[in-house]
Amino acid sequence: MRWMHYLFWGATACVVLVAQSALAPVFELGGARPDWILVCVVFVALHATETNAIVISALVGLAADFLTIERPGLLAVSYTAAAGLILGIREYLFVRQMLTQVVLTLGLGLVLRTGWLAYRHALYTLDEPIVKALVLNLVPGSAYTALWTPLLHWPFLRLLGAFGLSRPRGLESIPIAQRGSRV
Repeated sequence: MRWMHYLFWGATACVVLVAQSALAPVFELGGARPDWILVCVVFVALHATETNAIVISALVGLAADFLTIERPGLLAVSYTAAAGLILGIREYLFVRQMLTQVVLTLGLGLVLRTGWLAYRHALYTLDEPIVKALVLNLVPGSAYTALWTPLLHWPFLRLLGAFGLSRPRGLESIPIAQRGSRV
């Protein structure tokens, strides 16, 4: 019944994509929209196997591409690269720590939004100066997305079994207060 986990991943991806396109404008705060797809990609890259993380990130990015008016591939490559960056450093991280999840989401949000901003400025003539876009969109949007991370990772962590993922064992599953001198 391993395929059931993939159905659950697919259903979760559909919910996140619909929420991103339908609900993110409602939760817009001062012009900054949360990127719930990035939060999902960070979760997948922290907890899934390498192959599954890359494939799921690419498919979610490709599906997100079809929801935009941009050329297909931009979001797929962006989210896949973000998952690849996390996979490269994940063995050095405490993946269950909220601070790790928030900092990764913030950093990747800044990197991805900078790339998207450069892409838009390279292809289109925009009336908005790049500094204004940085101040009003890039930084607040990334910070706002990072604030959503604990709210979305918490239910995902409760559903690890449904995703076909096992709970981590060893030091990272032990709370910091109980580790003592073993660290």
